[in-house]
Amino acid sequence: IPFYSELNVNFDFTPDSKNIVCASEDDELSVYNLRGEKQLSIKTQNPIEKLSVLQNSSVVAVYTTKNQIELYDLSTKEFVGYLPAYNSTTLTTFSFNNDNASLLLGYEDGSIYKVDVKKDFLAPGENPPSLQLISNEEKIVPLNTENIEITSFKIFTEKNNLIIPK
Repeated sequence: IPFYSELNVNFDFTPDSKNIVCASEDDELSVYNLRGEKQLSIKTQNPIEKLSVLQNSSVVAVYTTKNQIELYDLSTKEFVGYLPAYNSTTLTTFSFNNDNASLLLGYEDGSIYKVDVKKDFLAPGENPPSLQLISNEEKIVPLNTENIEITSFKIFTEKNNLIIPK
């Protein structure tokens, strides 16, 4: 495939496997055909860290330097919204289920969150709600605080109810 990127960002096939989606600049998604010809570009809201094309969809999920996942529709070339950060540590992996309704987020501190995409999806410009985490000491800590230091346990969340291993 005759294209090259110096960025350390992964790339992905479109669902039809006829094109490749990659970061062509820090803040630009591009789609190339298999001959290396650029088909389209979309400027992103924030610099790109990782990306994933959603299954059976024209939507690309982009993990950004703001520790959130932004969604872009390749068919309309638009930013359609985002999923806010669920943890103050770095996101290490994310994976959508087969129908793109749920998302698993894995963070550097070992925490894993299950997100209901439709419920937690925010439109452009919409602010996230205030959420809370319950620590292994059963203290309440606001999630939107910049300096959260909860590293001594792993959590799994569904509908913001936490199950904490003892």
